[in-house]
Amino acid sequence: MEEARVSFLESLSGFENQMKEQRESRQYASIVEQVRNYIDENYGNADLSLAHLGNVFDTNPKYIGFIFKEQVGVNFVDYLAGVRMEHAQHFLLSTDDSMSKVAARVGYIHAVSFSRVFKKIVGLTPGSYRNRSEQDEEIS
Repeated sequence: MEEARVSFLESLSGFENQMKEQRESRQYASIVEQVRNYIDENYGNADLSLAHLGNVFDTNPKYIGFIFKEQVGVNFVDYLAGVRMEHAQHFLLSTDDSMSKVAARVGYIHAVSFSRVFKKIVGLTPGSYRNRSEQDEEIS
């Protein structure tokens, strides 16, 4: 009888922990969704950082970084860079803007930093990406 009681209490404790994790996860999800929406709308802000988000959401920046990584599966910096590079690809293909102007539109003060991140994520320099796309259109 004692073994059954202990087993039941362990199961109950495990269930309680699962419920707590799910409750916390839902709380995180709401904050993370707000942060993602903010990033998607403000990716062009060169000052966008965890510290900036901490001010906007009145929350500790380290906490935002932690829950963002927990919920999204990628850290804030990598997520932001990915969003910026998606928009940069669009601007490179749909405008004749200079690399410096595209860099500024997606939140980079220095075109060199922009080019480095673009090449790391996309696999080509911004100029090569634009030229390759133009060549592909000529062939089609």
